Amino acid sequence: METIAPSEVVWLICVAVLLLLVVIILLRRRSNIYKKYSKVCAKLATAEAQIIKLKNKKPAYLDQKPLENQKTKNTPQINPSILYENSIKNLEYSLKQIQTLFNEGAASNITVTPILNRAIININLMQRTTENLSMALNLPSEKIKFTPVNLRHELTRMYTKNSSRVSANDLSLDIDISGKINTIKTNLPLLQKLLNEFMDNALLYTKSGKITIKASEDKDRTRISIIDTGIGIRLSEQREIFDLHYRSQDSRATDKPGSGVGLYLCSIIANKLGGNISVKSRLNHGSEFTLELKTDR
Repeated sequence: METIAPSEVVWLICVAVLLLLVVIILLRRRSNIYKKYSKVCAKLATAEAQIIKLKNKKPAYLDQKPLENQKTKNTPQINPSILYENSIKNLEYSLKQIQTLFNEGAASNITVTPILNRAIININLMQRTTENLSMALNLPSEKIKFTPVNLRHELTRMYTKNSSRVSANDLSLDIDISGKINTIKTNLPLLQKLLNEFMDNALLYTKSGKITIKASEDKDRTRISIIDTGIGIRLSEQREIFDLHYRSQDSRATDKPGSGVGLYLCSIIANKLGGNISVKSRLNHGSEFTLELKTDR
């Protein structure tokens, strides 16, 4: 009987181990792909449910009246109901694209995930836009209360709250409160909403550098600014930036979502607070959005 040399035994064992490793790697890879694909399917089901909910529960106030742009009077009125319905159609189209990929056998994490993630971002944007539209429609006729607000304390709280968000975007956050800042009488929830919109925009359009929360007082006026080192706004567009549904040319060129409602709402809030808002900006250098309020009411 022919015997097998020890070297051949070692070689056979090595081959067997190698084959076993290949099988394990393939099985693990298949398992990972399945897990990732399962997550995609779960996210898809959630997105579909959210879209159906948005479609079936359109807020009644959207059919009440159109909204007018405040500065550009020649711009046609915006019908919030049509705006809402068009957003639903865009979301449904995204899911239809995904379904087409499934039907054609071209569905994979690479092809489906970008479309799905974009749809989820737009769902969240639509929910926020709906809330802002509701506020823009109802706020002008609402009665609001003014109470004393410790502005230094409020801005410090805002700084603390946003520090982690800013750091997560590889940016730095500064706070600059010049001199004595008195307590002012204002509506705190509306003030917070406006400043949060300013901060969200700064985070959205700033890729590098820093964001600064700044406040100063001059005689009977108090100024609060959010300053960023982001993409900036062209001088020719700065008059229109607070108009309803307006997005600057450069913001549209990015992959950042937006509806052009947030800054419009800020202008309504500022007016309700008895103040005004303004912007200073330089393209590719950054923007400074400022709320100016009366110190004494």
